[in-house]
Amino acid sequence: MPSEQLIQNELYTKNLKILDKYECFGLGETTVRALMSGKYINRFSLKKTLLDKKPDVLILDNNKNIIIYVEQKIPEKFKKEMDIRNAIAQNIEVAKALHSRIYIVSDGGEFIWVNPQTGNFILDENGNRINVQIQPGTNDKEIANLIHNISLSISEFNDKILKKEYLDPTSLAQKINKILVNLTFASAKISLYTFVELFLFKYLSDIKILEGENSFQYIANMYKEDYKLVDPSVTDAKILGKYLDCGRATMIKLFPASLDGTSIINGQVFHSTKNEFNEYVSEDNTDKIFREVIQEFEKYVHIPPVFYKDSYKDQNAALN
Repeated sequence: MPSEQLIQNELYTKNLKILDKYECFGLGETTVRALMSGKYINRFSLKKTLLDKKPDVLILDNNKNIIIYVEQKIPEKFKKEMDIRNAIAQNIEVAKALHSRIYIVSDGGEFIWVNPQTGNFILDENGNRINVQIQPGTNDKEIANLIHNISLSISEFNDKILKKEYLDPTSLAQKINKILVNLTFASAKISLYTFVELFLFKYLSDIKILEGENSFQYIANMYKEDYKLVDPSVTDAKILGKYLDCGRATMIKLFPASLDGTSIINGQVFHSTKNEFNEYVSEDNTDKIFREVIQEFEKYVHIPPVFYKDSYKDQNAALN
């Protein structure tokens, strides 16, 4: 019966590269404390019990971030569902504390991919558990693509890989651009400003900088049919007014203009004002366009920082 170390050695006999993006370290007898002291991985504040843990395998990126933390088991202790659950529980705490992007438990044949932020299995687009072997030098491209898609998808709220159309920032940029084209008075520059503003609105809400009535989800929920039970008089203009008075106003406070007058929040294409009856109205119908844009952004469950950067770049290219 092969030991955990022998199984590990068969896969990672030496430090191996994956497409020059990641490096695999077969460890087993090296503590987290030693790895941080030797500057092999980034340093975090951990309690003593976690510092004494000995990772079996770590896959790092070029910035010493832990992309995958692997817990190795022998097949005899990896047969039942309870075995897998116990293996996950054994070191997921340290994997999470080290900010590992992915946690894997494996017997050398089965590779169970887990979201360290939730402790749940990572699922593919169809809702199936991911069970893909890591074989450096054999399936490097597959693994690199899988890591990329998982990194853009999972969060403390989501364990499932998003569909390709929601992973590609070009898709979102192009869709929003087509919607904003309907605003005849909006120049390419104003359209870009608007895209960045609403992208920031969604992102700041995802990371809980914007909460409550200032948040993206609050505005998106106002378009739901059951919101009429809360406010029977709700209209698109009223929802737009809520965004302008709350979410947008808060972002302007968070990102005030510089001395030259420029800011992250520039220009304004959506308008909603109050009439003599103190009701929100949008005389230029931009409230309808605003609704389309919000509902398009809502399809993107969670927007990670790298997605924000890439989408800004692609939207800028699309408008020029």
